[in-house]
Amino acid sequence: MRVLFQATHYFPYKNMKNLPLLSALLLLTFFSCRQAANADEIATLKSKLAFAKSQLEALKTPAKEQLVHVVYFKTKEGTENDLIQEIKKLEAIEVLSDLEVGTFQDLGDARAMSEFGVVMQMNFDNEAAYKTYQTHPIHLDLKAFAKNSGVLLGPPVTYDYWTK
Repeated sequence: MRVLFQATHYFPYKNMKNLPLLSALLLLTFFSCRQAANADEIATLKSKLAFAKSQLEALKTPAKEQLVHVVYFKTKEGTENDLIQEIKKLEAIEVLSDLEVGTFQDLGDARAMSEFGVVMQMNFDNEAAYKTYQTHPIHLDLKAFAKNSGVLLGPPVTYDYWTK
């Protein structure tokens, strides 16, 4: 009987006593590559955890007092969006923060100040920042628009307070 192929032709080791060593080397190589991938994953997760911890600490930090400036506008019906568009330009003033603007929503409360069609609110770090805002050209442009465009039914009403 003739042998068509020999195992040694395809497998270079003539005896099998080196097979466990070769298997161990292959497994060691595989697991060390996997550990490197795990190390990268662990580093990424540690970075994300550190970021989450810093965000949590920021939430624990007591908020500093801020000067809040609220302005109520009596508007002619249908002019609210024109006024809001002009108010949003105030966002470019660097000394103010957290500008919010909105229209009256009737929720059925008899105490609601329904005569005001638009309200805006913003924050300042201090009174000097507020005074800078008052004389800023963008704010002065808004005041001129409100006065000359005919969108208002009367002068705006303001309410200012310090957060506690």
